[in-house]
Amino acid sequence: MQYDHVVPHSHGGRSNAENVVIACGLCNFAKHGYTLRQLGLSDPRLRPPQPIEWDGLERLPLSP
Repeated sequence: MQYDHVVPHSHGGRSNAENVVIACGLCNFAKHGYTLRQLGLSDPRLRPPQPIEWDGLERLPLSP
């Protein structure tokens, strides 16, 4: 997982919570500096969050 700027820096996007979403590496790399409109994609911020079962590795014991 990587963070992706919804509005790319090359189009005036900023690195703030309103402009950053989580994306897989392949999607982030493929989007590059294009806008969602240029790619014909919907804004992911308008979709409801999709819960997952990943626990962030909290189940693993901490090593001393």
